[in-house]
Amino acid sequence: MAIAFSEYREALEIRRELAKQNPATFLPDVATTLNNLANLHQNINEMAIALSEYTEALEIYQDFAKKSPAAFQPKVEMVLKNIAILAILQNAAIAPMLNEPLTLEERLANFDPARHGGEVMTTSQSLGAEQW
Repeated sequence: MAIAFSEYREALEIRRELAKQNPATFLPDVATTLNNLANLHQNINEMAIALSEYTEALEIYQDFAKKSPAAFQPKVEMVLKNIAILAILQNAAIAPMLNEPLTLEERLANFDPARHGGEVMTTSQSLGAEQW
């Protein structure tokens, strides 16, 4: 795991530098790397660090989703789900976070029902199971 952290941190540093020169190209890569690092931190129970990384990734993806929703709303949804899972793992108050991913999935299903329609049902079932 230490090697994975080292590699992701190095990649993040490189991508942050590249994003300074060309944010449109490299900021999404920064967000992806942050999300992956957060997953690793969550796996070793470093929840505060994971939340910080997820939050930064979410902000980047949300900004890009304003300009290109078809490309970046799924990324926003992915990070929101990760935050919701983190909250579940911490036994936090999860209701506000759980509702937002479903709303995004519903919007995506309206945009492209063949691709995203099944995700609405899956998330609804998952949320119902988690709330019991």
